[in-house]
Amino acid sequence: MATGFLGALCGLFVGCVLGWRVYACLGLIVANIEAGQALGMGMFVASLALVIGAIPALTYGAVAYAFLLYFRRASYVAVMIVGALPGFVFAIADQVSYEMLIFGPLIAISTHFVVKHALRKREQAPNDMPAVPASRRE
Repeated sequence: MATGFLGALCGLFVGCVLGWRVYACLGLIVANIEAGQALGMGMFVASLALVIGAIPALTYGAVAYAFLLYFRRASYVAVMIVGALPGFVFAIADQVSYEMLIFGPLIAISTHFVVKHALRKREQAPNDMPAVPASRRE
């Protein structure tokens, strides 16, 4: 449980940083704006995604990811679909969801990478490892 929650928080942060870069690059290429403006706008949108996206990421995304992990269906494609699904829903209802389509999959992929790496580390740890470090034992 702790790995999933911390993984979702870490994935949220890493996904927002990646989304900042992608959003800035799209601003440079598509909107043809200056680099400083693109980076500033990307940072602003990434900050909003971090603050506003925390609740959906932890309520919807973490739960959906836990189901995928439980049924052993967690792959990069599956988590990308889960991350993009809210953006598609808002795209049907509203026209301004392209930020969700950028940040949602990146946050989901980052979360999957972080949790997969943490689970792999846990499996590689020796089983005879003491629960309390030797420096803290009495």
